[in-house]
Amino acid sequence: MNILQIINSSGLGGAETIVKKILEINKSHKCFCLFRDGKNRFEDFNDRVYYGLNKKGLYKFNIFIFLKLYKIIKDKRIDIIHVHLGISLLYGAFIKIFRPSIILIYHEHGEIYYNTKLKYFLRLFNKIVNKFIAVSETTKTELVKKSKIKQCKVTVIYNYVDLESFNKSNNNEYKKHFNIGFVGRVTKIKGLDILIESLLLLDFKYTMYIAGDGDMLSFYKKMVKNLGIEKKVFFLGYVNNIIDIYNKFDICICSSYSEAFPLSIIEAQASGVPVIASNISSINEIIIDGNTGLLFKVGDKRDLANKINKIYYNRKLYEFVKENAIKNVRKKYSLNRFMLSIQKVYYDI
Repeated sequence: MNILQIINSSGLGGAETIVKKILEINKSHKCFCLFRDGKNRFEDFNDRVYYGLNKKGLYKFNIFIFLKLYKIIKDKRIDIIHVHLGISLLYGAFIKIFRPSIILIYHEHGEIYYNTKLKYFLRLFNKIVNKFIAVSETTKTELVKKSKIKQCKVTVIYNYVDLESFNKSNNNEYKKHFNIGFVGRVTKIKGLDILIESLLLLDFKYTMYIAGDGDMLSFYKKMVKNLGIEKKVFFLGYVNNIIDIYNKFDICICSSYSEAFPLSIIEAQASGVPVIASNISSINEIIIDGNTGLLFKVGDKRDLANKINKIYYNRKLYEFVKENAIKNVRKKYSLNRFMLSIQKVYYDI
């Protein structure tokens, strides 16, 4: 069975992280990126990764990319194409039209929440997609509701955390200086404005570390400076070895307005770092409030600050949440469970 992963770029997003791990585990899998990103996640797999363009350019609706992809599929005798993200789905769908025998799987990582055009693509190509994968039950609901996909065609496979890498190595004692962390894309939907403003309401000494890159980075740097907390908040940019960063955190915050399945939550939990997150439906699938983490009202900086203060001053709660979260991650989000679920989709079609 010859399988090709197709994704927009070789960059730094969550979908790229998933594809990278699939390539690591499955040595026979190949990958086609519509373009090569400057920060290339797949440079270790160059013998199995192909690029439509060598740098970001006109990658949407590009006939030359399509012809290159078609040739690779033909020459490598690909049986299954596992497509990630909307633009890649467009290419995958046209491949399916010209090669009807090929199996087409679409993996929805959360684009359905913010890409208003995607639902029309999905409705148009619904009948030729053999299987849909959703990263959470909430994401499945969105797919069914917005794109009119039959529930029986959608399989939920939660994202994973590599328990061999992320482990219970965070044994931070309570300190006079408390490290608050954020990991993710620095974009508007991540709610960093709420997180930054909540820091003004804390009544203890802290340091805030923001690990990630994105189009709002300069805006938030200016915001921090205007609020006079630039000596307490540090922007780390993209961090290659994120494991070391989690081990410096005392808590990790996910302040998003919307999410499909935030990898940063289960990575932090696997590292022994309690998480405080927005009370939205997808995160409710991961965190039980007061048990495996704390939830705050979406967009409410005061409620977020109250939850941070609460876990800082209550050591018993801190340890309780930390231990329960570790157990939950090991039970539900292991790499082995993820890969077995993916393989089952391939072999059941």
